[in-house]
Amino acid sequence: MGLKAAPFLTALILLPSSLVCGSDETTTWKPDIPKVWDEAALQRWVTPLAGLNARPSHISALEYYQLPVDELRSYPVYYPGREPAEYWTMLQRVGPKLLIEPQKLKTKAEWIAAGRRVFEESDAPQLRTYDPALIAKVRSREFYEQYNAHALRDGTMDLLRWVPTKKGVALSVVNCSGCHVLHRSDGTVVTGPPRVAETSRTRDPPHAVARRPFSNSANRVLSGSPPFFMGAAPVSTWLYQAYGAPWVKDDPANG
Repeated sequence: MGLKAAPFLTALILLPSSLVCGSDETTTWKPDIPKVWDEAALQRWVTPLAGLNARPSHISALEYYQLPVDELRSYPVYYPGREPAEYWTMLQRVGPKLLIEPQKLKTKAEWIAAGRRVFEESDAPQLRTYDPALIAKVRSREFYEQYNAHALRDGTMDLLRWVPTKKGVALSVVNCSGCHVLHRSDGTVVTGPPRVAETSRTRDPPHAVARRPFSNSANRVLSGSPPFFMGAAPVSTWLYQAYGAPWVKDDPANG
């Protein structure tokens, strides 16, 4: 279908489950991280496809663990006028930094802090854009006023992130915390529940400007779909490529 796979974060930091080397915080602590991609467990994980009575296959564990890992630090996007002094200059100079460095983690507290950083800072690489016009929009007050989007209590914008890379500073969107951090109507933040738990189906969250399709269309990707760059086709074709069921007999969508 002319899709091109995008590099994406394939390593998920899981909260460790057992203490191996003692309980003292100064003692080297080794986490027990379960195997994420298990071929035997995946054999019956997916329901057979309607009309085919066959289950989709998966890539091998060897292929999975050889996938490129994108693990760069990201930084918050501030509402215009709320940025700390010299913040934008710092982003231009800091360069790409690793999200975490496991070889330097020694204690349980350090591993937990690293897991929290992955949860809060990891972005969706397929949504990164270097488009100067789009970056300028995101740094302008008019852009947010257009969508009636407001800053969080600390002046940052929900979902949006800056990612310094070798190519420059990219605009992106958070990954894990984009769906699993709830900003309540009274301003409190709750980690874990769905972000839309207090949102009406007919009204966007007040901070969710990044749910608008501007970053998707810039990179020819679809939110919620696998990280593939779509071809030069209408959005309707993208949707069918991402969500269609071509194996269904007499599917109206195939007409």
